[in-house]
Amino acid sequence: MDNSTAPQTLTLTYRSTSEESGETHYAVIPFPNSHEEALHAGLKLLSKYMPAQANAAEHVVLRCSAKNREGAWIWADFEPASWAVVVRPGDEVRLFEKSVLATTASQTEAAEALF
Repeated sequence: MDNSTAPQTLTLTYRSTSEESGETHYAVIPFPNSHEEALHAGLKLLSKYMPAQANAAEHVVLRCSAKNREGAWIWADFEPASWAVVVRPGDEVRLFEKSVLATTASQTEAAEALF
C-alpha cells in the first residue's frame, strides 16, 4: 500500500493503576483533528480500565511519546492548542490520571529534597 493512501491513525494507551500487573491497554483510532477529540475517544475506548473516579475528561491528561536528548522514550506534556503541531499520524499518546501524576510529582519532590 502506498503511504499516501495509508490510513491516518493514532494509538492511544493507558497503563492501569488499579490492577496489580499495571497492564497497558491500547486503542487505535482514526487520527483526530484535536486534543479534545483524542481525549474523548480515549475515554470512550479505555475508561473501562480506569478507576471510576478517574474516567472523566477533567481527571485525565494526554501526553505524547517523544525521545529526549539521550535517546530515551519519554511521555511529554504538551499544550492542547498545539495538537496539530506536536502530534502526528502514527504517534502514540497516553492517557494519565491527574491524581497519579500529582502523587508521583510529590514523591519525586520528596526524594529530591533528600539530596
